Amino acid sequence: MAKSRSQHVVPARDGWAVKRAGSPKATKVFDTQREAIERGREIARNQEVHTGDHGPPHFHARAADAWEIRVFFLQEPPEHEVKFEVKHVSARTVRAILRLAAVHRAELLEEWERSQVDE
Repeated sequence: MAKSRSQHVVPARDGWAVKRAGSPKATKVFDTQREAIERGREIARNQEVHTGDHGPPHFHARAADAWEIRVFFLQEPPEHEVKFEVKHVSARTVRAILRLAAVHRAELLEEWERSQVDE
């Protein structure tokens, strides 16, 4: 899987910072958490590579204003990548999502194929 491009929103001395996962430096510091969340999401979206086939089959699972993961459901077992995180997504939550992805793999693939025709 590719190098992580996850964006994290963390408290900073002068407000709220957006940082790329693993980076010691902030991309930018904002006055409010809301501004930082919006920018973090924008950065994460802009780093996606959008081609005709839109990468390997996957879906996004998210908790509003907290986290977003991309789940690659055709992998055995399914894998995930954190795309955006303000609050940590628990391992228990990730395991539950991956378990459901494995159980519903056929339906997810049907929906994926249908969505690719619509693009």
